[in-house]
Amino acid sequence: MNLIWETGVFPRSFLNSIIILIFNSGDRSPKEPQSYRPVALTLCICKLTERLVINLQIYIIESNDMFQHVQFAYRIACSTLDPL
Repeated sequence: MNLIWETGVFPRSFLNSIIILIFNSGDRSPKEPQSYRPVALTLCICKLTERLVINLQIYIIESNDMFQHVQFAYRIACSTLDPL
């Protein structure tokens, strides 16, 4: 993970996923493509790496006071209800 962070190169194997179609229950016909919802299954190590990178970026932005004072989404201890 440190190598990914330092080089900025994401392994190609992390980009592959298995797509599974799940039928949406209800009054829809199973013959229509709109009746299905795609779910992508990715590697757990890929999800973990993405989460670590996001957390590190948010930490850097927060510690350097780079968020605008009106920014509430994606901030620690802030909610989208705060602007209300």
